[in-house]
Amino acid sequence: MRRVVYTRRMILSQTKRYIIQNGFRNVTARNLAAYMEMSTQPLYKQFDSIQGLQQELVEEYFHKLAQEYASQKCDQETSLPDFVEFFVARSQKEYPWFTQLFLTKKRDDSVAECVNQCSYELFKSLCNIEEKEDNPNLKEAHDAFLALLIGATVWQKQQKNHHASAELGTLLQPQLNQLVTVNVEKIH
Repeated sequence: MRRVVYTRRMILSQTKRYIIQNGFRNVTARNLAAYMEMSTQPLYKQFDSIQGLQQELVEEYFHKLAQEYASQKCDQETSLPDFVEFFVARSQKEYPWFTQLFLTKKRDDSVAECVNQCSYELFKSLCNIEEKEDNPNLKEAHDAFLALLIGATVWQKQQKNHHASAELGTLLQPQLNQLVTVNVEKIH
């Protein structure tokens, strides 16, 4: 009988599927192993901990998000309103994963902190800010921006017409202008 080799990529992919179906709250080594029909050994061989596995999934999500946005923008200047439209459109395609990342309670605070930190780093790059230390104004701007992204994505999902992005941009433009003017400009 042929042995199955559980690669890091395979485990990440299956864990993402498991989380979409069962949520972050139910992620344990035993649950994942049962879902993947294997022992827990390959999990611990590839990852230091289940929290590390989950955090890598979060980091991968934000890395891919940044890459896709950068490739879409090419040589054009990035802007927060453009990113909002991109984020909402992309999140609609992966709404169950978006829901697990941003709307559901996590089993472990380290995963929620990882979502927040990765989001914060992406926000800083969108604003062209390379600060090493956390700035309270920047943190406040990030939190408002993240809330706007989440709210816009949920609002769009609730609309019967999923092609309401022009309407979405019009609705969000005043909030984005205020966010940038009030918070981000304080930082520079």
